[in-house]
Amino acid sequence: MKGFTLTLGIGVLLSLFTALIVTRAYMDAARSFSGLSVPWLYGLKKRPDAK
Repeated sequence: MKGFTLTLGIGVLLSLFTALIVTRAYMDAARSFSGLSVPWLYGLKKRPDAK
């Protein structure tokens, strides 16, 4: 059972790390496009046409 627990723990941590790194890289790439650089898309400001 020790080996399984260690393998599972490594897998979970590696998966979390990969998800964070890939998401950050994706968001950085998305912000570099001019059409996706508006702050309200990321929840930083309210949408201009929102009431």
